[in-house]
Amino acid sequence: MKSEKRRVKSDMKGNYVMKKYHIRRQEKSMEKEEIFSIIKEKTHMTVSMCCNEEPYLVTVNYAFDRHINSFYFHCANEGKKLDFLRKNSKVYGQILDDRGYITGECNYNYATVQFTGEAGFTDNEEEKYSALDLMIEKLESEPEKVKKKMLSRNLSGVTIIKVKVEHFSGKKYVSQR
Repeated sequence: MKSEKRRVKSDMKGNYVMKKYHIRRQEKSMEKEEIFSIIKEKTHMTVSMCCNEEPYLVTVNYAFDRHINSFYFHCANEGKKLDFLRKNSKVYGQILDDRGYITGECNYNYATVQFTGEAGFTDNEEEKYSALDLMIEKLESEPEKVKKKMLSRNLSGVTIIKVKVEHFSGKKYVSQR
């Protein structure tokens, strides 16, 4: 079988532009509010990136600011994530709500949110504090204690990644049994 390279368009910066796909089975698609409900409820997302045709996948905790349609996550000031994002800021992500295996159906109940976006580094100190505040509020059972400890220190050792979402989609399966 002969391998054939697909021709892909690029934008003005030379980045590849993926074809927009639609959900083939519309009964599995999710409404906008269902998508935002899963984003609010879940704590981890998986983000994929690519550099020099090498893929990389990482799972991170996050916060989402609906007012600016952006995810935030934090990481160290150096490492593979940063190397990849510096070379290619386009990302694809997914948040999974695993609702369990359906015995006898060889299937799963699930809901997933997928998104494409542009990742950037947050250098503004005020935005860094705001992003961390959102994450602490989302993830901690006693956020005020953690905020007092974490937000009172210098954040130069923390990198905040902001993913500006370009497109959302959602897909779910719920057994009829």
